[in-house]
Amino acid sequence: MLANKVVTRRPSTSTSSLLVSEPTNLATGETVRVTPETHPDLFWATAGGLGLTGVTLDATFDLSPIETSRLLVDTDRTPDLDTTLALMDEGDDRYPYSVAWIDLMKTGPGMGRSILGRGSFAPRDDLRKTTYARRLSQRSAAPVLCGAGSP
Repeated sequence: MLANKVVTRRPSTSTSSLLVSEPTNLATGETVRVTPETHPDLFWATAGGLGLTGVTLDATFDLSPIETSRLLVDTDRTPDLDTTLALMDEGDDRYPYSVAWIDLMKTGPGMGRSILGRGSFAPRDDLRKTTYARRLSQRSAAPVLCGAGSP
């Protein structure tokens, strides 16, 4: 069984939209390499059925390459849901990833106040310019032990 949701800037993106193929062992005992081209009905039934059509033995995904695991993120705090949606509508196309933490427990004018985070993976060259890169280089030095009697 595969998870059926990933977070990207496109609301319709799901794990199955990134999936290229999945060898599936069907209830009949037959193993079939399922792709959107070779078996479209079985592919979407398996991807959306959370394992109800057979056992997924393997999965191949079409992912974008990244240079680092660090993100460059812009964060906006918004006073209400309308402002959050307007910001997303105006600027989400400039970012490959976005997430909004929306407060739906608040009532009245502040209902839907949010923290909107949008970003992209940092290229290696951008890390060299940051404090984070300096801290990493300092961590590679020998550890300093401090304890009783240490200066």
